[in-house]
Amino acid sequence: MEGSFPIQELISDLKNLESLDVSRNKFNSTLPFQDFKSNFSKVSKLKYLDLSENHFDNGILSFSSIFPSVETLDLSFNKLEGPLSYKDLVKLKNLTVLSLRGNNLNGTLPLQKLSKLKNLKSLDVSGNRFNSTLPFQGLCGLKGLQELDLSHNEFGGSLPQCLDNLTSLMSLDLSRNQLTGHIPSSWPANLKFIDLSYNRFEGIFSFKNIPSSSPANFKSSLEYIDLSSNLFEGLFAFNLLANYSSLEVVILSGNNITFETGWIPSFQLKVLIMQSCGLDSIPEFLFYQFKLEALDLSHNKVKKMEDLRS
Repeated sequence: MEGSFPIQELISDLKNLESLDVSRNKFNSTLPFQDFKSNFSKVSKLKYLDLSENHFDNGILSFSSIFPSVETLDLSFNKLEGPLSYKDLVKLKNLTVLSLRGNNLNGTLPLQKLSKLKNLKSLDVSGNRFNSTLPFQGLCGLKGLQELDLSHNEFGGSLPQCLDNLTSLMSLDLSRNQLTGHIPSSWPANLKFIDLSYNRFEGIFSFKNIPSSSPANFKSSLEYIDLSSNLFEGLFAFNLLANYSSLEVVILSGNNITFETGWIPSFQLKVLIMQSCGLDSIPEFLFYQFKLEALDLSHNKVKKMEDLRS
């Protein structure tokens, strides 16, 4: 379907409507929103609104605010551009999931304003062109977040120490930005997924930086970690991951890795990627990894492939 979105004809009388999905069409947002507002007073139960993969422009933000009951709003892969206008979004007090990924938004991400959305649990603005220093105060104010994806933007600056205030955060993707400085010394205790790849983090790095001042349960919760393609110096002591019993995916490409002989980790990895890590032999601990589904040791200096069969 394509052309103007026939929203008034579709739903203005559907007073019990809770979910509306018109994704993957060719609708645009040539809509007289103010004229429509009074006609949607009956649609008071709408909780799920998916308008993704259409041709909506910034005007769709005004339209979305007509439905204050909405909990999930997906505007990904549309034609939103320029600075993000937050005034309509913050009217959605019940919003728990917001996706703006894959648009052409730029400038400063107004996280401090979005922190007014007290029920927000998932925020995805990946694949845009936000290019400011990451707004620390707003970021650390999103205390109810469980998932945060800021990847594939142009964010700069360093990460704040206050990240560990995000006690509910389970997934953090900051990959493919221009973030700099050192890795913070403390992290949210419940993180399961962390991707810091393709940034400009630097300094002498140790895995001790990750859990050092976090509660002990951080070590048991982490399942996925990607620290590849940064500017770290020195050697990674891989055995410092020994107590991460839930680890399944580790990606460390482009770093110098060292291993302690005789070390047997508590985790069983499914994926291990260590391209261009300066390895000259197969890490001994791999002989005890019986659940591996993907192993990438390409672009190293290994001369002899050992038998890794269990």
